[in-house]
Amino acid sequence: MNYKDLSDLLHFVWSLENDSASQRRAQHGSVGERSVLHPTLVHSRAGMNRAGTYVAASIFGRRMSGKHTRTLSLNRVVKVCKSLRSTRYDILNRRSQFLLLLETILELAVRSGVVNEKDVSRARDVLRRVRGGIGKTRAKAGPSRSRG
Repeated sequence: MNYKDLSDLLHFVWSLENDSASQRRAQHGSVGERSVLHPTLVHSRAGMNRAGTYVAASIFGRRMSGKHTRTLSLNRVVKVCKSLRSTRYDILNRRSQFLLLLETILELAVRSGVVNEKDVSRARDVLRRVRGGIGKTRAKAGPSRSRG
């Protein structure tokens, strides 16, 4: 999965959540946003790698669509990842997943208008070079086991 696929998936799930919340509001009346939005259950085989990347990307995507856009920084990304790791051992334990998370956050920032495409092109180039370096290291080390 690449960052555009993950970004598309997040937007799709959020639209489903919003549609569902709108239907509940129509049926039960408007009783506040918090009382009608339900969380999405995220599950994978081990609940670490892909699920962890999805959950972290979702957290930041929601932050960017809300009032917390000014607090988004690499330091904040690391703090949230540490927090996730404290509640779910071994989550986001691979460099490639952290890079996917960073690429997805950049894509979500562009899509939500927090930054423009030109501002993130240099960061994307750096992430691509780092990702390329991971591929070379992995090829030297041999195949690895994949956990979901």
